[in-house]
Order: sequence, then structure tokens, then C-alpha cells
Amino acid sequence: MQLSDFLNYHKITLEDVAALAKSSLHLTADDTLFVCGSVVEGFGNEKSDLDLLLISAREDLPLTSRDATLLMMGHCAIDLRVIRRAAAETLLKRFAGWVDEPRQPRNARAFTHDERLFLHRLRTGEALAGTEDFRQLQNKVPLTDLLRHRLDCAQYMASRIQVDLAGLRSAGDQYSMMFAAQELLGHTVDALLAGHNYSNPHLKWRVRQLSELSPDWESDLPGRRTGMSARDLYWSLHAAPPSASPGLILDHALRIVAFSRRVFPWAEYRLLSPSSTPLFSYDRDETGTGLLLPHLDLDVAVRYRAGKFELLRLHGDGVIFTLSPEEYSLSCLFDGQTASNKEDEELLQEILALVRHGDLEARPFMDEQSLRTILHRASTN
Repeated sequence: MQLSDFLNYHKITLEDVAALAKSSLHLTADDTLFVCGSVVEGFGNEKSDLDLLLISAREDLPLTSRDATLLMMGHCAIDLRVIRRAAAETLLKRFAGWVDEPRQPRNARAFTHDERLFLHRLRTGEALAGTEDFRQLQNKVPLTDLLRHRLDCAQYMASRIQVDLAGLRSAGDQYSMMFAAQELLGHTVDALLAGHNYSNPHLKWRVRQLSELSPDWESDLPGRRTGMSARDLYWSLHAAPPSASPGLILDHALRIVAFSRRVFPWAEYRLLSPSSTPLFSYDRDETGTGLLLPHLDLDVAVRYRAGKFELLRLHGDGVIFTLSPEEYSLSCLFDGQTASNKEDEELLQEILALVRHGDLEARPFMDEQSLRTILHRASTN
């Protein structure tokens, strides 16, 4: 539901909302009030609250709690929250400092979820009072920086989970592996959405945002296109295996990790080098008839740094291989499901040689029973 539809449904206008807020809180010329949230972004429905944020330095605001009050206009609930001006200015200064730092994804985690949500709402809100001040504050949060922040938060968490997945496999804990893989999928979707200009960090809107992506959302996403909508692919990848079989869960995790290798470097490339030539993706029918390309391992990643792609194992001191954009796109075909084709056979063989040289192929799940079997065979030989 769009904001205009929401207002029409409740038979109110933004001018009505602003007048109610001004009379209830006795706003002054130094206060800045704006409307934001799910209704403004088109994700709400007729039962949603209308979210208002007030930036004020005053201490005499008549609130039902220290920083919030609930206003009613007919059947429309208006959730008004207050951000102290000093706190807002401090946060904006910290964000500007983060933007100017050399890029380290872990640094994005210095901001809490509430701080990220405020920055997003400031970027996407609509002023109701203090319009000029609102515009000045809004200009301190460029969309490109918000998108990179969402990407960096997701990338930092995803890298940690990939390393955890390899450890859980070694420990024979397929149950934890499944839930860790699904958490990795969530962060991967965040990166995908950042690459498509969605900065809202609220987890509950992931699916709604995916639903808005165009049918050709995979057009420049490297690897083999699925032909599915982004929402349906997310559903498919998230679905748990039919049993807790270690092999099935390992395959579930490998599929998600393979998808994450398609997404994260693509999003970095798109946001950090927006004028570069789009990456190449392969039609879903171009499966080939040659060698079945293996899965890369759970903790193998590709990252985009200083204008180049790097293939590496996240844990340990292994070799880092530099890839061209074409080689990166081809490396995304290493998903355990795609076969090579004659056109790319030579280059694929070169990438396969790198994978084997760096010991980057997926390793089997080693549960307790498998270990006993291996040890028994070794003792009888």
C-alpha cells in the first residue's frame, strides 16, 4: 500500500498529521518532524501505524514515555518517536567518519540496528516541519553510503558464518550447519538488495523487497541464471532438506554458499565501481555437456578489492588468486550442478587447476560414523 492510498483509506492528509503533531507537542521553529517507515516505503497496509520522527533539543516535550508517544487520528495510530538533536548530530558525525575510513567491512558493525534504521529513515523520510533543516540532515546520509553500509554489515557476518560452517562440518554437527547456512542466506539477500539500491535494514522486509525486483534481476549476476524470481529463489534455497542426513545438509549449505559467491562480489563491484562494464551471467539452458564443475568449499570466497577479484579460502594462510571479471563469472559456475561447455572449456580448465592447486574444492562431511569407518579400514590394511 502506497502512502497516498493509506491516507485515503483513513481519510486524512499529511497536513492533518502535521497539525496534530504540532498542537500535541507544541513544536517550535527549531524542531524537525518527518514521516517515515513502512507506509512511506510502500510496505505497510491499512492496519499499519504511521511513523513520525521528531528531532528536537527540547526537554519539555509532553511524551507518554521519555522518547515516544502515541497519537490517534480516527482509526489511524501515529507512532511518534523523538531523537535528541545532540544524539542525531553525533550519529551523523560518526557515520561521516565511517565513510571516510579505509574500507573494512567489520567497521560497519560499530552501528546498532536502531542507528542504522534511523539513518535509513532520515534518508527516505518526508519532512512535515523544519523542512530546510531536514534537507540538510538528509544530505549527510547519501544513499550510496547507506547501501555500502548494508553490504559491509552483511559481508562481515557472512564471512564469519562461512568459517563457522567449515568448523561445524569438521565437528560433525549437521544440525547447526543447517541453521548457520540459512543465516548466511539472509545476509546474502541483504547484499543482493543493497546492490539493487535497497537500504532498509529491517529483516522483516527482506521478502517484500525481493518481491519488487524486476524479472531480469539476474541479468548481470554472474554464474548460471536460474530463471526464478528473486523471492522464489530465496524460498527455494531456504527450504530445509527433507531429513537431517549429513550429506543432504552439506549439499544444502554448499548451494547457499555458492549463491553467496555470486552475490557478494557482484554487489561490491556494482556499488564500488558503478561505471564498470556489467558482469556476465550464463543462461540457465547453457548447462553444457562436459565435465561437471565441483562445488567450491564452504569457506571459499571471492572478494572485490581495488578493482580486482580475489579467490581465497577465508580461514588460514592459503594462496590468494587474482581473477579477471570473466574468470570470476566462470568461477560462479563451480556449484556442483553445472557442466562445462566447449566454448569456455579452456578457461574453465585453468580455473579448475587453480582450485585444485589451492585445495579449494568442497570437502566431505565427516561425522562420527564416517570417521570410525575410515579408521577401521586403515587398521585392516
